[in-house]
Amino acid sequence: MKVAGVTNKINFKAGKVNVYSDFDETYCPAKHSSLHGESENEFMKEYCSKMDKFFKSTKGDLHFYITTGRTFGEYEAISYLLKMRGFQLPLPESFIAKNGGDEK
Repeated sequence: MKVAGVTNKINFKAGKVNVYSDFDETYCPAKHSSLHGESENEFMKEYCSKMDKFFKSTKGDLHFYITTGRTFGEYEAISYLLKMRGFQLPLPESFIAKNGGDEK
């Protein structure tokens, strides 16, 4: 067997990136049960701000999707708790629910 020449020149080019993230304790690092307590998860305000700044800086180059085993209704309930606590996570381009069973 003959091996063709190997080069050590890696060429990364600008392009579009698709990011698929789980929601629970990944994109939303606060546990669902802890969102009921007013004094819990103070770190979330800074986290949400940094995520918003990051997504705005990648506008058009990064496409963000949330995937979860939850139903859309369960996701809405957690989103409501986040909103009530003043935590504003940036929204994904789409939401893939029930382990790929639904997409909104």
